[in-house]
Amino acid sequence: MNITNAELTVSPGRRAATYWFADGLEEIAFGLLFFISGAAGLLFSHWSHRWLGLVILIFFIGLWILLCADRPIIESFKARLTYPRTGYARPPDNPEPDQDILVDFLLPATRRRAPLTLWTARAVDENVTSFKARTVYVLLAASVATELGKGGRWSTATILVVTALFVFVLNRGEVRAYSFWTVFPMALAGLLSAAVELPSQSRQLLPLVIGGGWLLWIGSWTLVRYLRAHSKPDIGREGRS
Repeated sequence: MNITNAELTVSPGRRAATYWFADGLEEIAFGLLFFISGAAGLLFSHWSHRWLGLVILIFFIGLWILLCADRPIIESFKARLTYPRTGYARPPDNPEPDQDILVDFLLPATRRRAPLTLWTARAVDENVTSFKARTVYVLLAASVATELGKGGRWSTATILVVTALFVFVLNRGEVRAYSFWTVFPMALAGLLSAAVELPSQSRQLLPLVIGGGWLLWIGSWTLVRYLRAHSKPDIGREGRS
C-alpha cells in the first residue's frame, strides 16, 4: 500500500481503512444494487405488480448479501484490480462496541458486551469503517421515509435534500468523508425530481435511483482516477529485468 507524506501522521489502521475506499469499489457495489433495483422498480411499476414484487425480493436478497459479505466479495475484485497495483492492506472491520455510537444504536442486539475495566480493556483498532451505517442505511431510511410520505412531489424532494445533508454531516471525520460539493448533486437531483410527473408509487423509488446513481457516480469517478494514477505493473518485463 503506497503512503504519501500527508498520511504519515495517521495511524496505520486508519490508513488501511482509507485505502479500502481508494478504488471506489465499495460505493460501486451498493450503487449498482440501489440504482438497478430502483430503475427496474420504476419500469415495472407501470406494468404487472407481480414483476414489481420480484424486483423488491431481488433487491432485499442482494442487499442482505452485500451487508453480510461485502468485504470478501469486493476483495475478490481488489485482488485482480487493486492489490497488484498498490499492494495489500487488511480490509476494515465494523467498529467495536462503544467505538461508534451510531452503529451501536442501529445494531443494539449485537453490540451488548460485558463492561470494560482496566483489566479487560482492549486496544482500539482504527482499521474500521462506518460506511454502511452512515451512508447505506441513510439511503435506505430515505426510501422508507418517502413511503411514509406517500411519495408526495415535494416531500420526496425534501427528503432527498435532507438525505444529502445527513450523508455530508454523518461522514465528516470518517475514513470516507464527502465534501459539500460532492453531495450537492444528490440534493439537486432531489429538487429537480419535483418537476417530473410521476405517480406516487414510482416516486417512492427515487431515493434508490438517485442515491444509487450518486453512489455509482462517486465510485466510478474514484475508480477512474485510481486507475489513471496507478498503472498495473508489467510482471513479464519485471521478471526479465
